[in-house]
Amino acid sequence: MKTLTALFLVLQTNSALAQLEFTPNRQIVMTAKTCEELSYNAQSIIDWNRLTSKVDKPVPECFCSSSSKTPSCQMDVREISPYWVKELTNYNNGFETASEYNGPNCFNAVLVLSETLPKITFTHPFEMTAILNSSLCTEKKWSDKLVPGDILVVRDQSDPFLEIHAGIYVNDTLSFSKYGQNSMMPYSYGVDVHKSYGVKNKNCTQQVGLPNPGDECYGQSFVNYFSCKSFYSFISDVIHQPTGLQTDVQQIYVAVSNYDLKISGLAYQGDKITAENSQEYFNLLAEVYSRTEVMSTDKTLTTANRELIKLMHFRVFSLYEQMRIIARAKGFDFPASPLRTPR
Repeated sequence: MKTLTALFLVLQTNSALAQLEFTPNRQIVMTAKTCEELSYNAQSIIDWNRLTSKVDKPVPECFCSSSSKTPSCQMDVREISPYWVKELTNYNNGFETASEYNGPNCFNAVLVLSETLPKITFTHPFEMTAILNSSLCTEKKWSDKLVPGDILVVRDQSDPFLEIHAGIYVNDTLSFSKYGQNSMMPYSYGVDVHKSYGVKNKNCTQQVGLPNPGDECYGQSFVNYFSCKSFYSFISDVIHQPTGLQTDVQQIYVAVSNYDLKISGLAYQGDKITAENSQEYFNLLAEVYSRTEVMSTDKTLTTANRELIKLMHFRVFSLYEQMRIIARAKGFDFPASPLRTPR
């Protein structure tokens, strides 16, 4: 296939070389040795897409070349991929940055793809842990079947943040994720990505819960799997409870959602910002963070409303750090974070 400008991502596995090619005409060309391998991956992508689009698409046509010593087959998987995959892998004019500024990372990517977070920004590892431990997510047990769209999380208890990497599970070898928080690092399908993030023991490729001292996976990297629901579904559950969404909590939710929208516009899309605007964001986020810290222990709130406040507390923590990243890149003055580490 002839292309003028393309980005190649090559991922080495123990058994095969997998390759993705992003072309100027917005294709995502997946390459493998056989059409059988490509068809298997394609069907898994279709199964994932069906969860959100409710549309069942056919497996794309596979093309093979025998011109080289090693057979090579190709398949364009763009049209069968979920909406956000198409949006995030945008190489319409050749290579483009994944976001305007550093910040948007693997944790945010999987939460946006599962609709657990609405906007593309930085997600702190602490926020990732809080979301996975909340009623938004359910950990998959060994007896549960993993399905396309589940979240795989590489973790290490020796790391100060616990969370190492996260991706969307597509099948036993294929996943989709963002490779780091640097703006130049792509969103991409990947093969056996857990190996790249330190999971060397095959018995630790699915752990249930955190391993205890003496367990085989204790003291090394391991993988947990989760199924997470959309944030709007969570909000709907709160609203339909007898007490509903309590007034003070609703005000916080609306304010944080507004900041999330605007800061995503800055970090992901490159909306204009001045040094003065930057300071306003720091002040407003610090104020909301302080309010959510107090409200998280308010006994007059229902359990569901307190959980929402706690989630907003962590979201603001991440947004504050995203603003620090933007300010640093712009050369603006920015404060040492006055926010206490969320718990």
